[in-house]
Amino acid sequence: MHARADEASALALSTFLRGGMRVNAALESTGEGTLVDAFERALSCDFVLVLLSPHAVARRGSGQQWERAMAEATDLGARIAVFPLADCVPPGVLRQCPWLNHRRLVKRWLLGKDLRAVPVDSGLEPIFCLAADQPGVAPLPAGSPLVSRFVEAGRNDFEAVVALDCAGRSPENLVSEILLGLGVTAESWHTANLERAAELLAPRRVLLALDRLEFVDLVMPMLGPWCSLVYAPPAERAIADPVEVAAELRRHSQAALQWAEAAFQLAAPTAWELAREIGALSLRLLVRERRNAEALRWADCLLEEARLRMDRDLAVEAAREKAWILDYWRQPGEFPSIAEPPGEQLSLFG
Repeated sequence: MHARADEASALALSTFLRGGMRVNAALESTGEGTLVDAFERALSCDFVLVLLSPHAVARRGSGQQWERAMAEATDLGARIAVFPLADCVPPGVLRQCPWLNHRRLVKRWLLGKDLRAVPVDSGLEPIFCLAADQPGVAPLPAGSPLVSRFVEAGRNDFEAVVALDCAGRSPENLVSEILLGLGVTAESWHTANLERAAELLAPRRVLLALDRLEFVDLVMPMLGPWCSLVYAPPAERAIADPVEVAAELRRHSQAALQWAEAAFQLAAPTAWELAREIGALSLRLLVRERRNAEALRWADCLLEEARLRMDRDLAVEAAREKAWILDYWRQPGEFPSIAEPPGEQLSLFG
């Protein structure tokens, strides 16, 4: 609740909160009464945010009234916090409540998130404005390090966060990983997975933070009205040098997978042993990471090459991995389900 003189500030805060999260923010003015009178009227809500200013505390009410009101708030289970508009001397009982000195902290308080200080990194502020303060899309330059930095600084502004390094991922795997980040297992059919992702994202305030993303047009239709997307495309690379790609694959680099197929095709005609190593390492890495659709394509490719080149060892390895993938797909997976959104939105008196 707020003093009548602070109505413009209360309205601005209410607008900010409604724009960035699923909340009903109702305004309760002191009117001609006292601050404690407005506080008691607000106790029918789940959350009560007290906007303090010299105008508000000028007619605060007695200490006994505040003690009775706070006891009632405790009995009702209402959560109380203070948002200071200007320096003033508050009622004594409000000193024990959380003091939120930034409007983003109010959002985090309502979401039940960590109330660490809001970062002041000037490089992140435009991303906060585009994607945290409201649902929106924040495209970043190729190779930008700000995707991971924003996830670290802003994850508490969202109900859920799905952060992925998309380097080397196929469209099918990308959608499957987004579903896994939401707590559900993917289906065998890509179209069904796209529909399921859109269904899960529709009612939730979720951040998709996708680094080195190639398939922006694939992701955009999945975004619900409350979702935000922060992404950076992959940095340019002149050529998929087979020797460099093989070296990166030996270090189990998933980023190298995006160049593996081109490097394999480039090396195969003149350097079969190098191409063979690239193919085998790619297959093993994809199987290890459970990127089964891509691994199955690699297994089929290697089986065909092994038949043409009469490479028995490669054929055996590719056949074994293919059999494992097909057997894995027959096993039902169990993943924790993402929490269902509340049936009613939060209520706030400010």
